[in-house]
Amino acid sequence: MSKFKRILRRPNAVIGIILIAIVLLAAAVGQIWTPHNPVIAAMSERLKPPSLQYLLGTDEFGRDIFSRVLVAAGVSVMVSFGTVLMAVSIGTILGAVAGFVGGVVDHLTMLVTDALMAFPGILLALGIMAILEPDPTGVILALGMAYIPNVVRVVRGQVLSIREREYVEASKVIGNGPLYTVLVHVIPNCISPLTVLATSMFGSAILAESALSFLGAGVAPPTPTWGGMLAESRAYMEQAPWFCIFPGLAITIALLGINLFGDALRDWFDPRMNQL
Repeated sequence: MSKFKRILRRPNAVIGIILIAIVLLAAAVGQIWTPHNPVIAAMSERLKPPSLQYLLGTDEFGRDIFSRVLVAAGVSVMVSFGTVLMAVSIGTILGAVAGFVGGVVDHLTMLVTDALMAFPGILLALGIMAILEPDPTGVILALGMAYIPNVVRVVRGQVLSIREREYVEASKVIGNGPLYTVLVHVIPNCISPLTVLATSMFGSAILAESALSFLGAGVAPPTPTWGGMLAESRAYMEQAPWFCIFPGLAITIALLGINLFGDALRDWFDPRMNQL
């Protein structure tokens, strides 16, 4: 039985894939169709409980929560994907250069990295958002910059462990330049830890985006976000509990699915899996 099939025999891997598929499906559907307009208020329908007309009820402005959850899923997926893409792309380059070149370049890179990592990621993102537009692009830039140091540290550590190996030295001896050696022989050996890190960053980015929106520093209304919906629901937790339950449930499903899938990926890249 192949390694992949052995992983799929694990219930947590299957559950994770199913939950991620649900989130991605909701994000895709929310971009092309919603049962009701997610941003136009209808005060005559405010705080209606779940029903056939409003599957998840309505909010304080009479907006359909189901429609808003679908649209917000697209925002979270887009922000998390953009954040991870930015952090991995820039962090891999900086970490590879620092680890391979060494010396002053490595020292300065790690000095800046350690300084940035001294701040909690969400606090750093909050500070960056203060000078950016409160839209998905701004959130991606803020979170991406906050997560770059994590990628730099992982890639640099991996590069330091392989830069003196025989095949890297052989590449130098036969006349290959530093750029070729890094791209062909060094970075490919960073893919395994990067993949696991990127997976965990997807979940972290979704949670951070929700936290920023909850604090009023994320994507600005009227664009629906899960964190923004939770913030709006605080005053109605007793009167309309469905208002906060469903956005919170959406965040839980996304994070649980990503974490379970991340565990499966760690198993995939763990050499000890071959012994199972």
